[in-house]
Amino acid sequence: MVRFIPTPSGKYSVGFTDVTNEYGKDRLLVRLFYPTKENSEPKLKPDQDASWVEDFNYVKGLASFFGLPRLASIVNWFVSDLRVPASKNAPLPTCHGSSETFPITVFSHGMGGNRFIYSSTCIDLASHGVVVAAVEHSDESASATYYLDPEESHQKRWIDFRPGVAKLPNQFEIRNEQVRHRARECSKMLSFLKDINEGSVENVVDSGVDLLTFKGKLDLERCALAGHSFGGATVVATIAEDNRFKVCVGMDVWTYPLSSDMYQKVRYNIPMLFINTETFHWPANIADIRKMDADTCPDQVDRIMTTIRGTTHQAQSDGPYFFNMAVFSKLLKLRGKTDPEMATKLNNSLLIGFIGKHLGLPCAREVSDIVKENSEFLFLGSNIEVDEQRVNMSKKKLGNETPMAQ
Repeated sequence: MVRFIPTPSGKYSVGFTDVTNEYGKDRLLVRLFYPTKENSEPKLKPDQDASWVEDFNYVKGLASFFGLPRLASIVNWFVSDLRVPASKNAPLPTCHGSSETFPITVFSHGMGGNRFIYSSTCIDLASHGVVVAAVEHSDESASATYYLDPEESHQKRWIDFRPGVAKLPNQFEIRNEQVRHRARECSKMLSFLKDINEGSVENVVDSGVDLLTFKGKLDLERCALAGHSFGGATVVATIAEDNRFKVCVGMDVWTYPLSSDMYQKVRYNIPMLFINTETFHWPANIADIRKMDADTCPDQVDRIMTTIRGTTHQAQSDGPYFFNMAVFSKLLKLRGKTDPEMATKLNNSLLIGFIGKHLGLPCAREVSDIVKENSEFLFLGSNIEVDEQRVNMSKKKLGNETPMAQ
């Protein structure tokens, strides 16, 4: 029986394609999610052939990440019938007005993630007219990834997830280098999108989608950055060095990999939304996120934190849809008390509304309005108590050191 992740909420149907910019280890590997045509019906009939996962290497990596390396085949059996409500390698139709351009969002996955494990969020955002570039990082934090051998065969060379880092004495140095690597890839991705918009690059893999179709269709002046967990840390590390992004969203930001210089260089005027699940955070992590509160900025800017009740860390990914039995999902902490589809809807509503507001899109919503309408599930701030005096001292210390970049 075929199962689908939730249907997107926007007016566009969605296509996706995988793009690699070059051969060798320094490549970018990205899944582009993009609007195709406006739906004439309220709900799109999904492509029955758009499988959620297409290579067993990713399933093996995910199984290992969740501590089930010997059960990879069983996990594969469960996810093999999972589909995405989008069309693979669909063309960007010419029916869009010749002058119509689409804003962009670069998305960074979490530890053990990949370019498609947040399809429920990326497809939903794309359905509102945004081109989403989901990067698959090559820093050994992905469940699995690959590059194409630069030799004549161009075979896939796999990069496995690096386990056991938490047990090493130099864990912070490793994670800090990884987050810097990831940040460079996000910046490189934005530059690559610029090249795509100029029609000056090709996909080294023949996906059936001509990148020239996107020429002149991307609005590089309206660009957002989003990420989950390690990807949330990557958001912070990226905007500390790259001022081209106009708004960012961090979902369950994991602050451990971040060094103080990164907080110091986050520019004052970038709006930031932090969407938290109820069970992931602890005082030190929330205190670190609070270093970027609105009161650290001399000018008025949106810096908002909100929490979704009854959710686990993986509720912000496609994890809750892996298994068709709730008992397995709860056992592996892929979902909490809140229904997975409701959790996805709330998470995406916050992300889409916030990005929409700051990029001037029709999907714009105030976070406070979304929270008020869904007060049973949402609240502003965190459920984790922190020492406010220490938080204020850390803000003051950062303010007295190297000023944040403008």
